[in-house]
Formats: sequence, C-alpha cells, structure tokens
Amino acid sequence: MPSAVVVILRLPPRPVMALTIARDSRPKFATAVEAWNAAKDRGYNLAFSHGIVSYDPVRHPSIEQLLAEGDALMYRSKLGRRAKAAGPEMATP
Repeated sequence: MPSAVVVILRLPPRPVMALTIARDSRPKFATAVEAWNAAKDRGYNLAFSHGIVSYDPVRHPSIEQLLAEGDALMYRSKLGRRAKAAGPEMATP
C-alpha cells in the first residue's frame, strides 16, 4: 500500500546548506533500502521516490504550492525509477 512521508528540514540556517544535506542523504537512504530489501525474502520490497524542494516565498506563497512542487518532483523520481527498472527500451529520449 503506497504512503507518503513529508520531511521538512529547518537546519542549518542557510537554505542552500539544508538542500545539500537533503540531496546528500538520498543516496544513503537508497543504499539502506536496497540492503533491507536484499536481507530477506519478505515477498515484497520497499521503494521510495523523493522530491526535494527549497522554500522560496516568491514561488511558494502557500504551503500547498510548496508541497505541490515537492509532489511533482517526487512523481518525476518515481517515473525515472520505473523507466530504469523497465530497461533501455522504455527510457524516454
């Protein structure tokens, strides 16, 4: 059953640094998920998609717009993961 998790980082005080931390954490999380999946045959695997957004009051005058941008990026991540799993014949040009 799909579910969603939203993580909002408010550290460190410089947004660029927080964005870097979030982006650097993604491969580590992916490795942990792959290890968990490989550890045991549970009949299912975990998968995740990500959408990393830095708050910009001009682009995101409401929390809904911030979440919508993150959701769009997460959906793009999911499509990329599915295309990769399907092989080169399914990749978009």
